[in-house]
Amino acid sequence: MAFSTPSPQVPLTLLSSSTSSSSSISIEGTPYEDPTLFNAYEIAMQEVLESFRVMQKKDNPQDLEAAKRFLFSPQRFVDLSPEPNAVEDFKKYLMLQGDKFVKDVDMNKNQNQLVMRALTYMGDYCAKRGISAPLHVAWDKVKEAGLIPRENSLSAYLYILSSLPSGVGADDDTMVITTYNPDVAGEVACYHDMIYKPTENTVSIRIKSLVEEGKAEEAENLLWNLESVATPTPLHVQSKKNKKANDNGMLRLRTCLPVLQSYCQEGDMFRGLQLYNKMRQVPSIHFEAETYVLILSSLARRGYFRTDSEPIHGVGEFGYASKCGASLFNVIAAEMADDILEISSDSAKEMRNAFVDGFSSSDSARNLYPVPYDCDLSSLSDLAEGDELVANRITIDSNSTICERTNATLRLILLEESQKKQVHDTLIEMADTQFDAYETKLQKKGNKPSKVSTEDNYAGKHLEGFADWLNDREGEPFTCIIDGANVAYYGIGCINYHQIKLMVTAIEKMGEKPLVIMPQKYAQKKFHLRQGYVQELPETQMAILQELEDAGMLYKVPHRCLDDYYWMLSSVSDQTLSRKGTNLDVSLDNEEKRFPGTRPILLTNDQMRDHKLELLEPRLFRRWVSSHIVNYHFPPFLNDASEEREITFSAADFTSREIQGNPSNANGDHDSGAMAWHFPVRDWDKNDRFCIRIPTI
Repeated sequence: MAFSTPSPQVPLTLLSSSTSSSSSISIEGTPYEDPTLFNAYEIAMQEVLESFRVMQKKDNPQDLEAAKRFLFSPQRFVDLSPEPNAVEDFKKYLMLQGDKFVKDVDMNKNQNQLVMRALTYMGDYCAKRGISAPLHVAWDKVKEAGLIPRENSLSAYLYILSSLPSGVGADDDTMVITTYNPDVAGEVACYHDMIYKPTENTVSIRIKSLVEEGKAEEAENLLWNLESVATPTPLHVQSKKNKKANDNGMLRLRTCLPVLQSYCQEGDMFRGLQLYNKMRQVPSIHFEAETYVLILSSLARRGYFRTDSEPIHGVGEFGYASKCGASLFNVIAAEMADDILEISSDSAKEMRNAFVDGFSSSDSARNLYPVPYDCDLSSLSDLAEGDELVANRITIDSNSTICERTNATLRLILLEESQKKQVHDTLIEMADTQFDAYETKLQKKGNKPSKVSTEDNYAGKHLEGFADWLNDREGEPFTCIIDGANVAYYGIGCINYHQIKLMVTAIEKMGEKPLVIMPQKYAQKKFHLRQGYVQELPETQMAILQELEDAGMLYKVPHRCLDDYYWMLSSVSDQTLSRKGTNLDVSLDNEEKRFPGTRPILLTNDQMRDHKLELLEPRLFRRWVSSHIVNYHFPPFLNDASEEREITFSAADFTSREIQGNPSNANGDHDSGAMAWHFPVRDWDKNDRFCIRIPTI
């Protein structure tokens, strides 16, 4: 590649430095020793100088030529001084390196600023093209010149260097294969943190760099030292996943995970458990299922869950009463159950193979064999002996909820009273918030304020009134709440009360007492269904509406209140007077052949995507949905309303689809007193679980 010949006005020191430094400054250990890297940098820098506004009005061609001489030099003009470790000395070091560079190269201020702008734009250039090779040389020149880039410039370098390994390009034309592979990203991150306040991103990169150097303990020390001074990664550079977990703390799971993985891979389970416990106490760290699987598998693989295992000394400091064996597994599995809903099939195989390795010399693993990671675990139903290790895929008996492998009975885990109150209180708040937002939206469109918009807490008061009505009414308690609008609208795009009558009749035949929740708007002769369409109910449908009301099976939701909140709230109502303290839940072996499970059931096909994040955290939301919601299907009423139709129902869960531990063989002849743990697996059948039971005899 040809460049313009330097003008005679360019300082001769710069021209001669190239020659004299070749014998005094070696290119060994620098990116210049790899010609492919420098060639990629040369091409990129030429495009930067041609395409970006490096030159400013105050600059002259001679300044540009001087800057070019340095920028395109295939070696250093000035050697680097040893970098200090202390933050307070680092800026002083950079100033001294910069002064040394300017003096030795005889570069003026304008020329130095040209160099700075060119190297800054290089970061933007590489980020736009998805290439990292040019930045290795560019970064070396930043260090040589003692430059102090702006924080956003360092962020651009960090973004591309941490995203792409050395030499990777966006396509085959920009691909560079290089043998030079220092940890430049870690160096840039460290440089950043010595000049500016550390961020979660820079700390994560530094932690990863230290771990790759085999310095896990040093990485952990850095982790906790920086927690008190670092700031969260700005929202505009966070991923969507991290935005959801934007707590006040700086630490994230990805920041700590490389250290935890290193301890686990090295078998240092004391430090692994110590870090695991520290991480669990940091609000900004949100564990994934794989994090728990890492801990459990690492302990299992080294035999720490065996009855004859050597204890992990010192774990009592973390609150563990047991230092090894099944009881240690039970404690960690219980912590996982409090935090995680399910695991993947890969995680199930990982745990299975870890137990095979850790129990390989034990007779208790006599029926366990490793499973290749490209194969599926097959289900096993034979009852295990009391001294046998279980790490199998099993299928729950849908009639008894019993695991035939361990004879453990799985539970339907319901919301606790405090959690029911949380649902109640949250729904009241959501009702007012939704009402206010809807009123504001309508008024922005030019609509006049409604008559009720001036009432304080209008929607919340009416929803609270519904809750009071459920508690104060006498008679038979409701065991099935029907989302009336959802059923009436199903499959046809307009309201049809024949569909509600079909549903009510079917539910009554199943031994349930139904209540239909219906917006008041749809409980009148004529109403606007959607823009440009007014629906008028025929007399036959008005008669059905009146029948429901006369039978006390209809509740009309007030004008402009959201009906979803009403049928959702009914699931946590005590129905105090009608219930009289009796348990409405239906057992598995009930003679009436009713759906087993909790009552009331909620009959709807609503996916509740708009509500679940506000109502409860994911584990409790699933617990609520799985125990109450019943979906349905029937051919919609398109023509003949008297036509016979069959409804199919997807019943609520008979056992909770979440991680749970239950006594093994509690009613069998092989009672060992061991705990059987069942893990739902997201890509297995609904009734399949991964089961682990560690023998205690």
